Amino acid sequence: MDNNLFRCGWLRILPLLCLFFGIQTAHAIMPDVFQGRVLDAETHEPLEGVHVEITEVIPDWAQSDEVQYTDSLGRYHFRCGGMTNITIRARFLGYKTSVVRLKGSETGDTIHIDDILLQPSEVLLNEVLVKGALCRFY
Repeated sequence: MDNNLFRCGWLRILPLLCLFFGIQTAHAIMPDVFQGRVLDAETHEPLEGVHVEITEVIPDWAQSDEVQYTDSLGRYHFRCGGMTNITIRARFLGYKTSVVRLKGSETGDTIHIDDILLQPSEVLLNEVLVKGALCRFY
């Protein structure tokens, strides 16, 4: 074997080139982090337990759905691939459904979404009477 092969200058920088291109590739596929809050439109109070459905569409390729629920401060967050079309649907009993459409970025950013304000619904439920009976067998 010829030891001159390892003394070549280009072989010394080969690991550096692999590291550089590896970092660039990993950075290019980093997911975006979306985060936001869901509030009552009238009182601006955070809503806990709101059903937040995230639909991620990669054009001409795939679609994925994720469901989350807001915490006690009305917050939610999720990750998605870059350059995808995002649809966020927020639903809660007694409120109208709200839909937000976004587009991901290429850089793997944290994207803060404006507060989603849910309007109270005009549809009221009728009163429900629940009766129970206990049968005893002796």
